[in-house]
Amino acid sequence: MGRSTRYTLLTLVKCLAALEALEAADGGLTLTEVARRLKESQTVAFRVLKTLEEHGYVRHDAVSRRYTLGLRIWELGARVVGRTGLVEAARPVLKWLTAVTGQTSGLVVLRDTDVLYLDIRDKAGLRRLTPTTIVGAGRPPA
Repeated sequence: MGRSTRYTLLTLVKCLAALEALEAADGGLTLTEVARRLKESQTVAFRVLKTLEEHGYVRHDAVSRRYTLGLRIWELGARVVGRTGLVEAARPVLKWLTAVTGQTSGLVVLRDTDVLYLDIRDKAGLRRLTPTTIVGAGRPPA
């Protein structure tokens, strides 16, 4: 986990670490896998996951016994992006760029060493989501 100060709430750090572990795992993680990644007991990991689940940040599939991120994460992210005004400001430029090049265009921001897709437009000017270009997904820059 990251650097702690005297103001750091360690339980919150564990919650954030759990969310980041789930984000990095396609198909979700079991309780044992989350506990291992957090370097915590299964009891602690369960309490963290249960709290996140109660608030919609995590989903638990009783059949597969796997935890995945909940839609509340997307809701928060979408609100943040929407409040910046960046997507709305860039949309006419993306449409123009797509019309001129005949190619799909995307609005991305650099986050550390990855790019984060904020918007993607195809030839018709519509958002196009594909497995390799998902709005909200991060990937290393090409």
